[in-house]
Amino acid sequence: MLAVYLLATNYQNNLILLFAYLLLSLFLITLLASFYNLHGVALQLLSAKPVFLGEYVKMQLNIQSERERFAICWEDDLGTHQTEIKPGQNLVNLYWLPENRGYFKLPRFKMFSRAPLGLFTVWSYPALGESVLIYPALPKTEVSFKSWQSADHEQSSLQNDVFSALNNYQKGDPVSRVLWKKALPERPWQVKEFSQEKPQPMRFNYQAVAGKHETRLSQLAALVVMAQKTELPFALILPDQTITSGIGETQGQLCLQALALQPEVNDEN
Repeated sequence: MLAVYLLATNYQNNLILLFAYLLLSLFLITLLASFYNLHGVALQLLSAKPVFLGEYVKMQLNIQSERERFAICWEDDLGTHQTEIKPGQNLVNLYWLPENRGYFKLPRFKMFSRAPLGLFTVWSYPALGESVLIYPALPKTEVSFKSWQSADHEQSSLQNDVFSALNNYQKGDPVSRVLWKKALPERPWQVKEFSQEKPQPMRFNYQAVAGKHETRLSQLAALVVMAQKTELPFALILPDQTITSGIGETQGQLCLQALALQPEVNDEN
């Protein structure tokens, strides 16, 4: 464009000069169009759930716009992505790969556009200011928690039955539960009914796991994941705290959070 302008002024050619001004106008209009294609976009973080170390954090964003936007791009740990933004709400997913357990602050990411002609790149680095919890990495080999069950729990079906009531004998009832001392020909047999005591909780103890610090946390995390899928109570014993017995997903999340926030230990010494 500059060369065309110099050529026009040198030869005093108005037609070439007009063409140079036309190129300059097109240049400025394209610059403003590129800016307004990205300007005014609103971002809202919808979700970013905790994951285990080694997995990608999925960050779901809602991109809100009052008008259509063209060729909006962004960069995450999986590469560069591009989408067209329609008026209203638009859902996009970004993926990040954390390097350490604990709280992972969602990083700034590059959001840019080269529309409409690709002559200019307009960009922004939004900062959402949110963090997501990263649990210890799960071990590559399967872990069994059968050995963590107490002897009382393993034998509860045989030794921890508690007498609760007497019922009339019905066909199919175990003969061993008939109350023979009170069995009379003119009266129906009485059968003892038992109720089982609550099972003893499994206690996942940090000190009982072999290996380095991170290996222990990894093993305990796997035990918690498997235990929370059962109806069995379990507790977690760590060097600095103890999670009391509980069951289900809520108990599992509480234990995994405690494991994720454990202080780092230098095992080399």
